[in-house]
Amino acid sequence: MKKYISIVTIIFLTIFLTQQANANIDPQQQAQQIIPSNMKNSDENKFLDSYEFYELFPKKNCDDIYQRISYGKKKKLNKEVLLQNYFNLKKINLNENNSLLSIFLKQRSYFYKEPRLEFAIFNSLAMEDFSDEINSIMQMINNAKTKRIVVCEYDLNKGIAEEKFFDFKINFENSLSVNSNETPKILIYYDGTIEYVYSDEEVIYAVPNFNYKKYPFDSQEFKFSITSKIYDNLTFDKSDKFNALIEETKNSNFENILILGWAINKFDVYSQVSSLRDTYASYSKHSVETNVAIERNWKNNFLRYILPVFGISFLIYVSMAFAHHTHSRPTWLSGLFFAIIVFELSASSKIPVLPYMTFFNLVILSAYGLSIVTIFLSMMESYYNDVAKPHKNNKRNAENIILYYRYYCPIIFIFFCISLYLMIL
Repeated sequence: MKKYISIVTIIFLTIFLTQQANANIDPQQQAQQIIPSNMKNSDENKFLDSYEFYELFPKKNCDDIYQRISYGKKKKLNKEVLLQNYFNLKKINLNENNSLLSIFLKQRSYFYKEPRLEFAIFNSLAMEDFSDEINSIMQMINNAKTKRIVVCEYDLNKGIAEEKFFDFKINFENSLSVNSNETPKILIYYDGTIEYVYSDEEVIYAVPNFNYKKYPFDSQEFKFSITSKIYDNLTFDKSDKFNALIEETKNSNFENILILGWAINKFDVYSQVSSLRDTYASYSKHSVETNVAIERNWKNNFLRYILPVFGISFLIYVSMAFAHHTHSRPTWLSGLFFAIIVFELSASSKIPVLPYMTFFNLVILSAYGLSIVTIFLSMMESYYNDVAKPHKNNKRNAENIILYYRYYCPIIFIFFCISLYLMIL
């Protein structure tokens, strides 16, 4: 029996130390492990399109254009504007203990066509004497066979503060904060397009309504919305580049979006128009909605938490049903009982404190019940064999305890698990 105890102890120490080692891995190392080894840099760049913008026009022309425009003085749009939206989602992070969801955007932009900008660009160039530099620029535009070329770049915050560009009041609805270390930019194109560009943003949401009843086999769904507080003469929609990126993301099975411990099942982006109420009923709120469905990596959690608990339960059952009576059995059962506590604390620390039972709580509760029943019956067996006076009936009672436990305990255990599972659904 001591040999068996030593083997079991070594097994569970190995499992526990392995879990601690996995828990101490740096998140960046985990991210590197998750990225498929067969994904080359060129494949990643298909998803993470990092643009390097440059000013095609000389600085004096860009400064002159900046002085000529003043699109932000009026706080309302005088005519209908189609504002096209784009964002590149690169990572999702779920802090379950604090019920916080963070989305990381490599780039976000929205743009529209401003006819007056073409005249400002033309007038600025008309002031030049058509030197070799300007002639070279015009030749480059002609060779490109498109006017959609970046000609100038400005500081977005400064441009809006000085009323040079219109403030569309774009925001992430219901977000707690939006953080970025990059200065947002405004790009103007030769064809009169104005693009507002944000890079490397982290948007944080509170997600208190996740359903963990099936933890660790749960799946979750959440939505985030990019809206504008301009409710008149504005249409907010996805750009063609955004539609292409979404299609490519789905075809790649969402490999370009990193989310540790989860897998993405759904990623739907669509435009939505909703009417305002009461006195503002004639106005509409435009938004781009994103629905994301994720599924927990159940294989990893099953191997780390569920399977060890079932293994402990099985050892508890075997120790009583098939092992011969021994004085070391209570010590062995106590050790296995505390092993269940360790696994419960380890798994429960991954999710917030909940007012209801989860599937994992069911498994732990069943293991606790089996442990308590086994310890109690083991004490009764010891009583009949050692404490009570030697008698034929006492010996038979001890044998009956083992016999009933061997056949009825698995049936009761399975019935108990099924009943509790049905209760939490």
